[in-house]
Amino acid sequence: SGGITALAVSPNKRYVAVAECGQRGMVSIYDWNTQKKRKVLTSTECNSQEYVSMCFSNNKQLLTLGGSPDWTLVLWQWEKAKVVATVKVSNTAGAPLSQCSFNPVDPSVVCATGSGIFKAFRIIDSLFKPMPNLLGQMEPRNFTSHLW
Repeated sequence: SGGITALAVSPNKRYVAVAECGQRGMVSIYDWNTQKKRKVLTSTECNSQEYVSMCFSNNKQLLTLGGSPDWTLVLWQWEKAKVVATVKVSNTAGAPLSQCSFNPVDPSVVCATGSGIFKAFRIIDSLFKPMPNLLGQMEPRNFTSHLW
């Protein structure tokens, strides 16, 4: 392992996701109560060596944001180690992203932010569907984080 790149705790505080850098990004899910590893998640659909951000939903899904070169959002049904949907979220210049998250009220809505990037998606039929720009015609900024 090349080190830990991101952490996430499930809403019920029972599970912890630990992302590690390597030849391909990898996420291990641990049960906080038993201290045992429950699942290991890897995907061929994300070409990054790391995941830079992760977030659990309140409906047993995990959202991960792969790093360079492709900055891919991956939606997982983590208990089955199954990829549900993926989408590349960077701009044409390959600008870096820093955070992804689920809407805490509606887990079918997700957001990803980064350098000049603020994108929201609705998950419909296992696809990330882009939502209208929430910021209107605002000049691009470096969004290092966001909160619902």
